[in-house]
Amino acid sequence: MYQQMNALPENDLEAGCGRDAGFMRREASFRLPATASSVPVARRFIRTVALSWGLDGEMRDNAELVVSELTGNAVRHGRCDLDVTLALGSGGRLQVTVTDSGGDPPDSETPMDDDEGGRGLYIVHALAEQVLITRDLRRHQVCVSF
Repeated sequence: MYQQMNALPENDLEAGCGRDAGFMRREASFRLPATASSVPVARRFIRTVALSWGLDGEMRDNAELVVSELTGNAVRHGRCDLDVTLALGSGGRLQVTVTDSGGDPPDSETPMDDDEGGRGLYIVHALAEQVLITRDLRRHQVCVSF
């Protein structure tokens, strides 16, 4: 279901979705349909890969929570398949990237106390060192670095 590549060339890790010199990386990625059942699949994927890479509990748990939030948003707002990528730099920096087909941009208003949703990106920002959101006519991408 996913492709995994190990030890990509130096200078190829996109820290915060931008180049960061001196890194080697491991990367795993896969494509999912934009359906609610994809959210737990994405969480299991992240957990399985993170465990195989020996990531500590906190980083693994944060990556799993972030991919859950981002995948849930992509399912709700995207129009077709979504891509999930996990990348690890030799310096221990971790990236989670979710790319979907676009749709409506996320609501930037602060949710009210009694709102049932709208807190996902706040959670992502609280856990991450850096979050980069890019959007064009064909896709929407959120890249989170820890």
